[in-house]
Amino acid sequence: MRILLVDDDPEILELVTQFLRLSTHHDVLPTGSAKEALEAVAEAHEPFDCILTDIQMPTVDGIALVQMVRQTPGYAHTPIIMLTAMLDKDHLDRAFVSGASDYLAKPFDFPELQKRLQQAQTLALEKTRASLAVPIVGDFRDMGGEPKEFSIRDAIALPEVASALDYAEFENYLRQLMCRQTGQVTTIAVKIDKIDRVYAAATTDKFRLLLRDAARATTDGILADGGVVSYRGSGIFLCIPEKRLKTRRAVLQKALNRRYAA
Repeated sequence: MRILLVDDDPEILELVTQFLRLSTHHDVLPTGSAKEALEAVAEAHEPFDCILTDIQMPTVDGIALVQMVRQTPGYAHTPIIMLTAMLDKDHLDRAFVSGASDYLAKPFDFPELQKRLQQAQTLALEKTRASLAVPIVGDFRDMGGEPKEFSIRDAIALPEVASALDYAEFENYLRQLMCRQTGQVTTIAVKIDKIDRVYAAATTDKFRLLLRDAARATTDGILADGGVVSYRGSGIFLCIPEKRLKTRRAVLQKALNRRYAA
């Protein structure tokens, strides 16, 4: 892989660069700031296959860098792994919501970094294949529905929803969260009723719009105080609220149904 490495610490740059070049034979371009990284992205003839970046850097930090890279053509699915000493939940949340694919805390061991790179490469290939997929009839070819670009079971990205993570990133975020918090992590599942009929009747674009609106209704009802949401597929949204909800299940369900119907 062609990897762009970003860190303002020269020793970290040298250490990680040498490991990746010698142990994994990756082509690594080390840069010492977000400004240098953005220049490298702009000058590259082909997009980098992966980006590794620190968070704490002068002028432009790693989280802002992720946001800018995600807005660059060709980098929608590029794995971006944060390599950082920042262990608090605020940085973790902001990194993933900004578009980070994974989060590796310093000091890290190199076998773990290699493992994360392999996972990131596999994920990027899957996302690229999904984005190039041709329309398929799907699971309801006998119900009169139009061909879709995805199966009803597919996890679908919702980039228009501010607090939404792709499902693979959601799993990475949850893993990091559970490693950092001693208490329980509250996860709430919300399912759209009769999703099979909705999927069969809708076009690809209309189904995406329905998921977007449902995700926004879900975040309004469950994530009013912050948190993240992800679409798992099969009509299921998974939410991790910032604060544990005190609302009873029946009351919450009724409120969500009102929002979905609006």
